[in-house]
Amino acid sequence: MTAALARYHANQGRKVRVFKTGPDFLDPMILEHACGQPVYQLDLWLAGAAECLRLLHEAALAADLVLIEGVMGLFDGDPCSADIAEQFSVPVLAVINAAGTAQNPGRYCVRAG
Repeated sequence: MTAALARYHANQGRKVRVFKTGPDFLDPMILEHACGQPVYQLDLWLAGAAECLRLLHEAALAADLVLIEGVMGLFDGDPCSADIAEQFSVPVLAVINAAGTAQNPGRYCVRAG
């Protein structure tokens, strides 16, 4: 989803910067190809909050759009992607595949009448 958003906005002529939370070697290469800019990791444990803030600030000054791709789950790891979002007041978009759910959604609805 992040790569698709980055490619879409880059194709619209916007300068897009993308970051990846935590240590990773494959996703940043894919994201770099999608946005046409270097992709750096934001890791509060390895780099610290000050360095992550510096990277985000530098990107925000030069880009029209900054995207941050989290890890598999919002709360996976310590620190987690949610910690990055909270630390830097970044909104979160969760992509959830609910196709395999087994419960009837009506079961949890409160119905009037």
